[in-house]
Amino acid sequence: MADPNNTQQYPVWDDDGTTDVQSLFKNPSFVPAEHRSGAATYWYSNMASFGLFLYDTPTQSNNVFQSGPAIYSKLAPGGNMPEAGPDYSGRFPADAIEKFRVWYNQGGRVKKTDPIPSPNVPAQPIEPQPARKFIVTAHPVWDAQGAEDDIKMCFTDPCWISNGSSNAADWRTNMLNFQYDATTDPPTMFDLQNYGHVKGWARSVYDHVASKAMPIEAPFFSDEAVEAFRLWYNQGCPQTRSQVGVASVPKAPIPPEPVEKPFKMRKDINALTDSELTTYRLQLLALHSNAVEDSTWQTGGFLHANWCLHYMQASFPWHRAHLLWLETQIGGPIPYWNFYSSNAADPDSPDSGIPQAFLDDKFKDFEGNWRDNPLRHALARNGMSRASTASNPLHRVKRAQPFEHPDGPIKRADYITQHVPTYLDQIYHATVMQSIGDTEGAGYPFTFAQPDLTPDNLAKYYQDHLMEYDGALEQAHDNLHGWAGPDMANNSYAAFDPLFWSFHANFDRLFETWIRTHEQQDWTSNFPLRPFKGREGRIDVIEGDPFVYKYTNIGDMVMNCKALGYTYAPPKSPDYAPPPSKISHALAPIVFFPNVKCTDKTYVVHVALDNGDGKKLVVGQPGYVGSITRLGMGPDNGNDRCIQNGVLRRLEAAKAVQDIGGMKPHSEVKLKLFVVEDGAGQPAREVSEVEYRDWPGFKPLVIWDKPVAGVVAH
Repeated sequence: MADPNNTQQYPVWDDDGTTDVQSLFKNPSFVPAEHRSGAATYWYSNMASFGLFLYDTPTQSNNVFQSGPAIYSKLAPGGNMPEAGPDYSGRFPADAIEKFRVWYNQGGRVKKTDPIPSPNVPAQPIEPQPARKFIVTAHPVWDAQGAEDDIKMCFTDPCWISNGSSNAADWRTNMLNFQYDATTDPPTMFDLQNYGHVKGWARSVYDHVASKAMPIEAPFFSDEAVEAFRLWYNQGCPQTRSQVGVASVPKAPIPPEPVEKPFKMRKDINALTDSELTTYRLQLLALHSNAVEDSTWQTGGFLHANWCLHYMQASFPWHRAHLLWLETQIGGPIPYWNFYSSNAADPDSPDSGIPQAFLDDKFKDFEGNWRDNPLRHALARNGMSRASTASNPLHRVKRAQPFEHPDGPIKRADYITQHVPTYLDQIYHATVMQSIGDTEGAGYPFTFAQPDLTPDNLAKYYQDHLMEYDGALEQAHDNLHGWAGPDMANNSYAAFDPLFWSFHANFDRLFETWIRTHEQQDWTSNFPLRPFKGREGRIDVIEGDPFVYKYTNIGDMVMNCKALGYTYAPPKSPDYAPPPSKISHALAPIVFFPNVKCTDKTYVVHVALDNGDGKKLVVGQPGYVGSITRLGMGPDNGNDRCIQNGVLRRLEAAKAVQDIGGMKPHSEVKLKLFVVEDGAGQPAREVSEVEYRDWPGFKPLVIWDKPVAGVVAH
């Protein structure tokens, strides 16, 4: 007699959250623990856009069950589910796929209490069909009568796809929408399983399957199947073995598949060999990074000071072009600083804080000579650091005191543990966003003008814009800029610090991961990213040229980075991902700062829940929500680079609420703010409420909501 409690033999949808079928999508045990929640959230969001909800609401088991054969086909080897994301790019293991198949075939039981057999047992169960590699022979034919893999198999039962016959049937149905011969009555439609049709269009079919334009979505033709088709075409498309060697061959055979050219490889700076690091340092010295006159280094810094774009869709594309410009100058890749490492919040890890490569005083060149390390001693803007004073002029770039003097008033370990966990969570929050922010339109990438936000209309505005990626990532970007300062803490000084380039190379790596997995975005593609010219290979500068078409544009910079001539090596340590236990979907306060605009100076706004004790806010103590850095544009602040209508910044307060023992949902949330003006290497100046309360973007609003993507909490 069947035991309904034996969920190993009789799987159910909802049981213990770790071994049930729902957990395959919500809490996948085959994904490393630190990436599990991120992967599950990513899968859920992607499939929800197609109306398929993988877990959590009461109707979802039925929703998944109804789509069972399609899901199984996509999960199996060769399928396109799950889509590779920032937390997991692998496939479902065989045992997980088999559990799903058994559950479906048994009728998709929801609970242990459901009967066996279920009344929903499908009339056509899913049959297991493991995928295997297509075997290429020297002389492929259309129909080998089962003696070997043949071309017909590619279109009727592709062996590299589990249960490939169902995919092949879909391909055939789709292609029957195209006319093969319009002269017949009725017109003859193109049949992928018809030898004459495939032979007649063989060259076009090859071009489409080789370029992954056919079928129109994964699973595509395997490399082996593409090569077999090429050989078959070049040998005259023989139908049977008897035609091999006698069929008429094409006048223009298809050459072997092109070999991908090598790309510049941007590596984690902590993973560089001694030789690679020395090479990069010498490349920077060659730019006269220790001189003001005739210095390409100073040119690169002023490009950012005079032209950088922020608070808009163009921000990360502009900085991508800026990085490519420097790589044009040095003739090699910029290594990235992975501040998003899973070890970044551990002060004892080399992945925490500013990498040692930027702190070494000297380095030995290839001739054995000791030289000043340009990653530490680069000349600041016009030879004067932002940390300079009249009595203490400083000519080299300066970083935050805890990194240059770890035993100073602010200890390095405290500086990391107080701030980095929040920054990591903010970046993670950005990675699960699903869209680029709305723009003003009419060809401009400036963020859509906000209405006058009040407690009454904030909730609707939030719902309309809650999944916007670029603003969320730029918020973390600004915080890390300020944290690394003082030269990094102001846009007019930042790019004179070599740290800036590796810092932005890592943001570009995160940006690349996101845009490759969200290719459906609407970009303001033709907007020029002045003053840059070019795309792949060389990025040059043209200033004052009225012909807009000459400039690099947003569309150029959101292409796959390989199309731009470079790619990324994996980081030395995995990227951060909060453990599943920290992801909360519970109702919680969300703090908003509307109307955030450019400022000349840099400010940090610390936010905490106000318990009425009258005490000043202390960073990191219970009830602390987080901070927002208003990165100053400095003396080069220009109206053409700064938004006029303001953007929205937000902080999630779920963790802070838990720290104080919880709050009643929708109860009044009182906040205390601590606003400081960055001291440029000197102690920060506290800004009084009387001073900041009328400044745009310094007045918070609060709503209670259940975030779509979840928030990081305890």
